[in-house]
Amino acid sequence: MTRDPTGATRSLGKAATAAEPAIPAGAESVHVGDVAALGSALASATPGTIIDLADGVYTRDGGDRFIAAADGTAKQPITLRGGRGAVLTSDDAKGDYGLHVTGDHWQLIGFSVRDATKGIVLDGSVGTIISGVDVGQVGEEGVHFRMCSSNGVLRDSTIHDTGLVKRRFGEGVYVGSASSNWGKYACDGEMDDTEGVVIQGNTFLHIPAEGADIKEGTDSGTIRDNVFDDTGYAGENSADSAIDVKGNGWVVVENTITNPSGEALDAIQTHQVAEGYGMRNTFVDNVIEGNWPGFGLGLYPLGDNVVACSNTAADAELGLVGDNSTPTRCS
Repeated sequence: MTRDPTGATRSLGKAATAAEPAIPAGAESVHVGDVAALGSALASATPGTIIDLADGVYTRDGGDRFIAAADGTAKQPITLRGGRGAVLTSDDAKGDYGLHVTGDHWQLIGFSVRDATKGIVLDGSVGTIISGVDVGQVGEEGVHFRMCSSNGVLRDSTIHDTGLVKRRFGEGVYVGSASSNWGKYACDGEMDDTEGVVIQGNTFLHIPAEGADIKEGTDSGTIRDNVFDDTGYAGENSADSAIDVKGNGWVVVENTITNPSGEALDAIQTHQVAEGYGMRNTFVDNVIEGNWPGFGLGLYPLGDNVVACSNTAADAELGLVGDNSTPTRCS
C-alpha cells in the first residue's frame, strides 16, 4: 500500500468528495438507552447493524473507552447514530478515549463526544465515515485516523475545545502518526501509511494545536471546504498553523482560515520531516483571513508543492507564499 514518493503531481483542484453515509435497505435498528445496552450492541454488531442512541450521557465504569471492533462491509456498514444529546464520555479530559474504532466500515453519525483524553480514535479502521458529530472538551486531539485507518471520512462535524490537558497535543483532526511513533503504530512496512482520508465541511474552533495535522507517511487525502477558527496557537511542539501537511499528494481546497491568536505563525504549512514526504501537495482557493505574523502558506520548503494564485491571504504580514521563510510566487 506504500506509494512511490517520487510520483507525479496531482492536478489542481482534483479533490475527492466525501461520501454520504448510506443506510443499507431493510436494515434493522437496535435501540440503546444505557451504558450496558450500548456495550452489548457494540460487541454483537454485524454487517448492516444500526445502533440508535437515545439522548443521555454514556460513561462506562472507571471511564473506560467504548470500543467498536466489529467489521462492517462497504455495502453493509455498521452504523452508530444519535442526536447531539447522545453523549459518549470518559470520566473527564484526563480519562480514556471517548470512542475507539478498530473495525472496518463503520458510520458514526450525529452524536457527541466529550470529557475524554481523545475524542474518536481509529486504529486500522478502513472505510469509516464520521458525519455530523460534535467532539469537544477533550484533553488532547479531537479525531485521529491512525495505524492505516485509510479511506475514511470526517464530514459536516464540529470539533472544538481540544487540548484541555495537553495543549501541544490538542489537534482538531490528526491523520497518521509522527515518524517518532512509527515503532508503535506502523502498519505498512515500517510506517503508519494512512491514505485517502477526506476531511470536508467541518468547523474547527478553539484548537490550540493544528486544526488539521497531516503526518509524514500519509498520502492522497483531501481537506476541503472546512472552517478553521482560532486554531494552531499553542506554539508548543510546533503548533503554530491551522493546517500542517507533512504527507504526500494531499489536496487542500476551498477552506476558510480565520482568527489567528497566540503563537500562530502561518495559516497553512508544509514540512519535510521524513525523507520523501511533504511533497506533491496542492493548495487551491483557500481564503485566509486575519493578521497572520508569517505567510498565508509557509512551505518548508516549497519543493514540488503547488500553490495556486486563487488562494488569498490579504493581511498575512509576509505575504501569500513562503519558501523556507523567503517570499515566493504562487502558480
